[in-house]
Amino acid sequence: MSKIIRQRLIQHRCAVLAKEVAEALHAYQQGKVYRGTVADLIE
Repeated sequence: MSKIIRQRLIQHRCAVLAKEVAEALHAYQQGKVYRGTVADLIE
């Protein structure tokens, strides 16, 4: 794989991750995030 394509893929993954982090932070600030175990989620 060429260096340019590899670099673009890295940049794309970083952008996707940054978007997901921003969404998670926003959800946390809105109180839409809950802590618990897997068992808590199943209940």
